[in-house]
Amino acid sequence: MTMQVGMIGTNGVVLASDTRYTVSPLISNGGVRHHYGGFKIKVDPTEQIAIACAGDMPTAKQIADRIIAELMHIPPQDRERRIWEIGSAVIANRFDAECIVAFSDLRLYLFQSANGGRDVQCIEIIDSIHAGDNINAATFWTTRYCKRLPIKRLLRLAAVVIIEANKVASGGIKGLEMVYWNGTKYQRLSKKENRDWEAKARLWDKQIGRFILGYRKDAL
Repeated sequence: MTMQVGMIGTNGVVLASDTRYTVSPLISNGGVRHHYGGFKIKVDPTEQIAIACAGDMPTAKQIADRIIAELMHIPPQDRERRIWEIGSAVIANRFDAECIVAFSDLRLYLFQSANGGRDVQCIEIIDSIHAGDNINAATFWTTRYCKRLPIKRLLRLAAVVIIEANKVASGGIKGLEMVYWNGTKYQRLSKKENRDWEAKARLWDKQIGRFILGYRKDAL
């Protein structure tokens, strides 16, 4: 399970994702499901395109690689169609995947497939979008508070969305990685920076609980 969010701010775009990968046994009754942590957001070598990958990860990453290889010089008016074509060709009745695609001109796109690739769409997003577990109740935070704000403020919101999604999903979502446009390139936060944001989001969660429920400080 994955939780991701993309948001457009006044001076850039933020992409955020959890980092938990789930691996199931290839053979029925031949092992146990296990997890590991890894990046789910790809940034192209020139750092002008960032793509969050969800769904079947090998398929989503293959779509992302082709988008990075082919769309750097595609005119903006052709991106939506070309992303749809690339995604449709890779899916080809295989596993379903999603990609949130952010460009250096601060335009954001969502590619989605469903029903084994029989239903495919690509749409341009003008504010915010979720991928992965997009019916997770943590999407409330984006729906309620996402506005055209500076990137530094949207990083706060993005961290809250991913960390709260972990609580709702009962362990299927874990960890945090964030990438944002810093004015010249898509900047990947370091592991330490992501851990710091995760700690802040967990603290804010406790503070909100105390405020709403009236718990004493030592009760949480």
